Amino acid sequence: MDWGRASLLLAAFASACAAANQQPPNAPEDATGQSANRPAEVTDQAPENVPSAVNEQGPANGTPAVTYAGGNGMDCANAIKIVGAPNSQVGVDAEYAWLAQHYPGYAFLGQALSECSGRPADILSIRTGDGAKREVYFDIGDFFGKF
Repeated sequence: MDWGRASLLLAAFASACAAANQQPPNAPEDATGQSANRPAEVTDQAPENVPSAVNEQGPANGTPAVTYAGGNGMDCANAIKIVGAPNSQVGVDAEYAWLAQHYPGYAFLGQALSECSGRPADILSIRTGDGAKREVYFDIGDFFGKF
């Protein structure tokens, strides 16, 4: 994988989101509604903007349902594989939907692009509803770079 090109694609995606005035799911905000550069606070409620485009019935646009394979996401060897996402937006939405289902009330702390067994991976850092800090690994090889 050409990580230089991957970084450019990720930067372009971030610029497109900024131009559209969108924030990633569960991004912390300040009083003005703008993203704050601080971790989200831990709450006992599920995130408000759990993606509605990905659920058990499949995406709202009628494409096949996104499913999950692999392990529990606790490390590279057990990364959660996102299957059936036609593009990066649906794939990322599926990551946050998985987190909301498995860690109700989680707080998003950060995200890193990495590689597991030669495949691109997202590592999402969260604080669980009970206050534990976790890193959750997702295999994003099937949708990474697709727009």
